Amino acid sequence: MAAPWIALLIFFAAFALLHWGKVERLIVMLVSCAAMLFFGWILEFYSPVMAVRAISFDSLALIFGMSMITDVLGRSGYFSVLAGKIGDYVHHNEQLAVVLLILMTYTVSLVANNLTALMIVLPVALPLCRAQGVPTTPVLVAITVAANLGGASSMIGDFPNIIIAGSAHLHLKDFVSGMMAPCLILLAFTLLFFASRHSFERHEKRMGHWDRRELFRDIQQVWADRLGKVRISEPEVVPLVDHGLHQLGRAVLVLALIGYFLADGWHWRPAWIAFASGAVLLLFGRVRSESLLSAMGMMDIAFFAGLFILVGGVQTAGVLDWVGWLIENLSMGSNVGRLLALMWCACLLTPFLNAGPATAFLIPIAKSMIVIMPTTGNAVWWALSLGILAGSSAFLSGSTTASMAVGQLNGYLGRHPEMHLAHGPSSALTSKEYARWGMPIMFLFLAFSSVYLMIIGGA
Repeated sequence: MAAPWIALLIFFAAFALLHWGKVERLIVMLVSCAAMLFFGWILEFYSPVMAVRAISFDSLALIFGMSMITDVLGRSGYFSVLAGKIGDYVHHNEQLAVVLLILMTYTVSLVANNLTALMIVLPVALPLCRAQGVPTTPVLVAITVAANLGGASSMIGDFPNIIIAGSAHLHLKDFVSGMMAPCLILLAFTLLFFASRHSFERHEKRMGHWDRRELFRDIQQVWADRLGKVRISEPEVVPLVDHGLHQLGRAVLVLALIGYFLADGWHWRPAWIAFASGAVLLLFGRVRSESLLSAMGMMDIAFFAGLFILVGGVQTAGVLDWVGWLIENLSMGSNVGRLLALMWCACLLTPFLNAGPATAFLIPIAKSMIVIMPTTGNAVWWALSLGILAGSSAFLSGSTTASMAVGQLNGYLGRHPEMHLAHGPSSALTSKEYARWGMPIMFLFLAFSSVYLMIIGGA
């Protein structure tokens, strides 16, 4: 009986250290995996062979492929020019601008990923808020939620769906048919929610004028940080675009998307397509040796590999049987009840574990549910994805996108202290302030998603 408690202690100790933030996350994951394997060997519930089998290599291949595509397009300078054009187009009308930026965030999240979408949109949104006097908090929350929605609509849009796709061997068209329609409806609800609260109206003092050179400085600094470069000093008024890199990255992205759509009919695994795409860009994308690990997404790959090992230990120790028992009892034996219980469980776990880890933790439970109710098809995976989406949109701790938004805002306030001096704490995005906007969104998402699951789960 000691095995489940020890496995659970190791798992939650790892996430307590991750939330503490004082220890590098890869070190935390390495030590935690070593502890899980050691006690698994001592108590005879987990072995190195079982740990390797617990890793979803398909998910890691998808992370590798999308990381390489993002790196090449980012280094090409294309995203900087795209963001500048967006800024020039939208800055005349602040309310229209915010709506268009939200729609742009959703669209980019579909075809690239939600983190890339924020790296394009936030450097435009923050100068817009400063120049037009638009409050930053609701704008950033709305953009973050739109990034989560775009990611949830697609197989490659965020880490949770990448993990689900790799573990369940789903294809892009599965996510398009099962998740895009509800996410588009939730996107409309999001716009109506913020508009109804007059979130985008100007009520702060104008802090400046629209400065294109300043905009490009912010945009280029974001990508310099992302690609591990030194801080820039004076940017070009119009950033240079490496057309060769841009054409290569765009071509590989388009071919990968086509491949994902055709994969099911041609009996290809999406992971193969992602790995082949990443390999082509690794060979021909002129990646510098000093930024090779960052370009390949190796930090994320190593983190999630360790996470799969931890979850495998928790599963073999029997901890997930407890969670499965809880879901089964809450469901009262009905298929729809199981779907709703899984969604709510995912939603409640996400703020504590973050979106990706919460997904990995619940993957084995979702697989066991499919065995129990095979007639519901992929509805189990949509219940998991929708629950993660609701939980990640409610709190800062729920998603990497929210953390990125806070980081970008803090950096911008550091470069423009007059915003903080003029508006005080209201210019910052705190956990409490984020939850004030995010929690109503969460309950709105859960209410609609419950109706959606009742329809597809009862069919």
